Amino acid sequence: MKRFMILIGIALVLAGCTNQGSSETGQAQEENDGHKASSFSLVVKPAKLSNREKTLVNQIGVDYQTFFTVDGKVPEGEALISSIEVYENGKMINEITTQSTAEENSKYKNALHSFQVRMGEEMNDLTIGGPDGYVAGQAEQPKDLKAFLFEHPEERVTLNKGETIYWAYVIGSSQSQLSTRGTENLKTLPPSIKNEDYAIVFKMELNEEK
Repeated sequence: MKRFMILIGIALVLAGCTNQGSSETGQAQEENDGHKASSFSLVVKPAKLSNREKTLVNQIGVDYQTFFTVDGKVPEGEALISSIEVYENGKMINEITTQSTAEENSKYKNALHSFQVRMGEEMNDLTIGGPDGYVAGQAEQPKDLKAFLFEHPEERVTLNKGETIYWAYVIGSSQSQLSTRGTENLKTLPPSIKNEDYAIVFKMELNEEK
């Protein structure tokens, strides 16, 4: 547990570093970005970390992680809702959900978010991070898993109200190897994912605040 809290602490420091940098460069990025979010939609893209931030990431000590930024404007009363779903043999055994509200004037501006998994012998530590803080939980891991696969996108995607983005997932198998599933369509989760021996799915949606 102590190591898990250290993990969360470093992640929050990283968020602070990136948000500080964004206040200086965000306006220039917004003016030059040819893929700006349309009215009432969000653009989600992998975060570009500085060398110092990459060093902090390497010190976190987690097995799988992805950092990404969110830009765009949402109607009042709506938020980015993030969830982690854990499946075992096709059945969902755990779910963690949190929401991130927009900043001033209902806008997300280079807001740093993260999804992190630390694998344990019996329990896995799961974390969703964002400008508002973090939510953390645990999920039991089957004992007979032999191979793991982590996939997440390297391109940006636009998220409109009512849509879902399946941003990343960890797959565990009792077989000795796993083949990549691909991330061509981030708004559709491949049916095979939930039917694996074990799967941790991270998704986001733009919807009404809960």
